[in-house]
Amino acid sequence: MSGVIDMTTLAPAHGTRFGLGIGLVFAEASAAGAFAGERGRWYSAFRGGDYHLALEVTTGREEEPRYWDSFGKLEYSLRPSQALQLNALFAEDVLNLPAAEPAGESYGSEWGNRYLWLTHDAVLGSDLFVESIISAARLTRDRAGSAERSEASFSLRDSRLLDVAGFKNVWRWEPWERASFEAGAELRQLRSTVDYFNDRELTDPLAPLRPEPAVGTTRFQGILSVDQTDAFVSSRLRPLDALTAEVGIRFDHHSALDESRFSPRFHLAWQPRDDSIVRLAWGWFHQSQRPNELQVEDGETVLARSERAEHRILGFEHQREGGASVRVEAYQRLLRRPRARFENLFNPTVLFPELTGDRIRIAPEAGRAQGIELFVSGSDRGPLGWSLSYALSSIEDEIDGRWVPRSNDQTHAVRADLNYRMARGWNLHAAWLYHTGWPTTRVTGTVVRDPDGSAHVEPLPGPFHAERLPAYHRLDARLSRTWTLSLGQLNTYLEVQNLYDRVNVRGFDDFSFGLGADGEPRVDYDTLSWGEFLPSFGIRWQF
Repeated sequence: MSGVIDMTTLAPAHGTRFGLGIGLVFAEASAAGAFAGERGRWYSAFRGGDYHLALEVTTGREEEPRYWDSFGKLEYSLRPSQALQLNALFAEDVLNLPAAEPAGESYGSEWGNRYLWLTHDAVLGSDLFVESIISAARLTRDRAGSAERSEASFSLRDSRLLDVAGFKNVWRWEPWERASFEAGAELRQLRSTVDYFNDRELTDPLAPLRPEPAVGTTRFQGILSVDQTDAFVSSRLRPLDALTAEVGIRFDHHSALDESRFSPRFHLAWQPRDDSIVRLAWGWFHQSQRPNELQVEDGETVLARSERAEHRILGFEHQREGGASVRVEAYQRLLRRPRARFENLFNPTVLFPELTGDRIRIAPEAGRAQGIELFVSGSDRGPLGWSLSYALSSIEDEIDGRWVPRSNDQTHAVRADLNYRMARGWNLHAAWLYHTGWPTTRVTGTVVRDPDGSAHVEPLPGPFHAERLPAYHRLDARLSRTWTLSLGQLNTYLEVQNLYDRVNVRGFDDFSFGLGADGEPRVDYDTLSWGEFLPSFGIRWQF
């Protein structure tokens, strides 16, 4: 239900470098260099790909998913104590499903992302560091589709644009070896333009389950603007050699709902031995709804208030010589004021999620995620490396006074990795994944008598998320080799996803309800699965 991703852009290497690569689903190129007597450095990369051939060969599917992304970075040292960085990241994903008989369905989707950010770093004296960031972003989403089928007739258009402009300033002061202080503020303006329309006539037998009428029109046109103001202060203290404490508080203001929130948090790290550490953390985290997240396709027209999550974490980590390690962590996340959301009950990956009969509205009173995780890795000495992780967890919502598992709840989760470094540059890596099947809902039928005395069968869902899909597991493998050439380095690989072609159930579709020969309700449906056996290969040359 939450996560933190810490990403750092690649530092350009000294001298001029180039890279080229091509494979079944990608082609890429990169370059790096320096200027102004090594005071400036630059890096750029481009990648594009198409999954149409891989899908057609392995599964016979007709989708045409394409993507491309590019990244550029420019660094310049103004003086030994000051530096500028200019970064640009552009990306786009396109999926087209041409109209085909007898389905009579067409679909087109395009997602675009544009990010620019300029960073200025300055060292003011021996104990003060200042970082300033100016950023701008544009996110676009366009969908269009239509269908003329027995269970649905509709036309859909969805165009959204989000522009973000921001400024962030952070000061770090380290007056003593055992104490440091940090403070910062960020201003962001978000402006989203939404143009959404669908006209539908759904005869799907599951349509009675929908919160929105099966026949009708949903239309929304509008501009949503939000100003966000954030500020924080924190301090890190080391009163003892073995104990480090960090405390802080964050302030967030959201203009759309005129919300002001304070979020305190602290973190303790105790190191009883050089190779072991115990961590304890607690904090409040408030998450506001961004304007482009408003689910207008399901009739939502007003931004929801901020959610508040309380995090509690207790962990232990032990690191041995040679790289072997053990980590155990227990966590709990308590969610207050969760937003209502819309999900598809039986098919989570349908092309038109808001235009299916199994669309439902979930409005929990509270939520929680909790569990314990174990991670063990072997020594990195020698040709064989391995790691193993296990998690026992639950993710639940409180609905009508009862705790119900979320759609991504998985009681047990295991990942095992094995890496074997062979002679002559060969390397074999295998990863096995397993988790308990995700929750689902049983649906049966109930006989309804019509005024004329005839009977028909309507869907009757059982308790929400009271059943489970079969367990998910698969084995992925990758064989690679690296050659050192007179001009650079050459790497090639062959990888296979789902090596033993496991059929992992992801949901159900094409429900039909009727009376059996015995006069009892009968339910028929198709079972849907995740990706099948999928091979891929590629080659990269860096010089």
